[in-house]
Amino acid sequence: MKKCLFFTTWFLYMFLSPFYLFPSGTPQIADWVVCFLSFLIFLDIILSSKIQIPSGNRMVLIFFLMFTIYSFIINIYWSVALDNLHILINSLYYIFNLVVIFDILYLYSLYKNYFFNFFLITLILTVIAQFIFIYFEPIDNARGVGFFNNPNQLGYYALLTTSMILLNDHYIGKYKLLSMLGVSASIYLSLISLSKASMVGIFFLIILHTLNNIRALLIIICTSVITYVLIAGIDYENYLFRYTVVSSAFGRIMMIGHDMDDSWEGRGYDRIILYNDLIFLGAGEGAFERYDTSMQGELHSSWGTLIFCYGIPGSLLFGAALLRVCMMCGFRVCLYLVPALAYGLTHQGLRFTLFWILLSFVLLLKNESLKNSGVINSINVRTNH
Repeated sequence: MKKCLFFTTWFLYMFLSPFYLFPSGTPQIADWVVCFLSFLIFLDIILSSKIQIPSGNRMVLIFFLMFTIYSFIINIYWSVALDNLHILINSLYYIFNLVVIFDILYLYSLYKNYFFNFFLITLILTVIAQFIFIYFEPIDNARGVGFFNNPNQLGYYALLTTSMILLNDHYIGKYKLLSMLGVSASIYLSLISLSKASMVGIFFLIILHTLNNIRALLIIICTSVITYVLIAGIDYENYLFRYTVVSSAFGRIMMIGHDMDDSWEGRGYDRIILYNDLIFLGAGEGAFERYDTSMQGELHSSWGTLIFCYGIPGSLLFGAALLRVCMMCGFRVCLYLVPALAYGLTHQGLRFTLFWILLSFVLLLKNESLKNSGVINSINVRTNH
């Protein structure tokens, strides 16, 4: 009964997470679902009086917890100093994402391989469902948004899901055909979003994935072609329109470096130089009207936000958590994280929960790899099925 309730709630969260029914920055339906899941987990911990999370994973949680606490402290300070409570609200995103990481690791500690398999299947089926829903949904803008609030959210979603699916395919190898269908769906979502960072990132992932596995590339191409051809037969006129939209993706990529927001100042990095006295402890995340820079609003960069808003302490704590993940999982796994991390150079993706889920998935992948191979350094050994 408990297992069924946990798994059902997690499925609902993953399936509903791409549906943004309310403005960005406000809780979506999926967020309330995962809050309910967290409440169930809290009750389970109280009743069982034990938490069985591996020590390596606990260290990652501790570093993220320390970062979250620091972000809360620095945002409280600036909220009081500037009499602006909106600054404090930004810390709630990190608290929420930390709780989601804990939920994933806790469920894995309870159900091990069963939860990993369920997590993976749910992820892939959700991506495929999004492809089906979006394909038959009219595109009102030049860039598709799906059920998100803007194209970059859709592109980031596609990039992160592709990262997780290909990581599993390379190191564990479960559900190969289903995985390739999921990758094909994610590629389409990325293309219609016309997010340059997403498209380039997925291209990097596919090249990386096929360097030692040319068969995977052929499977991706075949499943993509077959899927699109079958759907074209169902709705030929819509297919022609979609083809026009997708073909513009190549023109979008050719514009990299030429758009107005592709500059250092366009992303807000000049704020770090102009107000460099604030980066020691952090300027807090919010009240951006206090800065006289070429770009108004928040920094369009995850890592710029870390450095400027949370200073050296916040950057070191978050960096320590990422470093711990990389040290546990090895160099080749880190290569699969490069596109998601690089995306943060030009977009603020720290608050996007799926990014934190990706980091959790890498930890699950490490545990699965250790269990399947039976060697300590198993993440560097390809599991053969």
